[in-house]
Order: sequence, then structure tokens, then C-alpha cells
Amino acid sequence: MNYPFLKRKYKLFTIGVFTEFLDLYGAILHNTWHYIYFRTLWSVITLILLLTSAALIYYGIGRDLHIIKQD
Repeated sequence: MNYPFLKRKYKLFTIGVFTEFLDLYGAILHNTWHYIYFRTLWSVITLILLLTSAALIYYGIGRDLHIIKQD
């Protein structure tokens, strides 16, 4: 069985999670390094990374989640 749409969704999700890990790694460096240019630049980069990873994870799996209503 070949499901190209599932492969695309999994690929988007994987890239989104990888981007989150990159952002977390940068946050650790941001908190430990005292290099002012890196800290200033990372503050801008992290905003872009967070928005990008959130969108990729949402379009990967989040859009298809349904709420189950309990009566």
C-alpha cells in the first residue's frame, strides 16, 4: 500500500519537530553564552523558527485531529 499523502504529512511533521529541536538547542546556547551578538540575533531567529515549526507540525498532523464530543 502506497499512501503519498501520508508520506507528505509525516515529512512535514518530522521537519517541524526537527526545527523545534534546533530551536531548543539554540535556547540552551542563548542562556549559556554571553556573546551579545548571538543573543540578539537568536532572539529574532527563534521567532521565525517557532512559527515555522508550529505551522509544519499543524499541517503535518494537527489539522486532521477531531474533537470527540462526550454526551
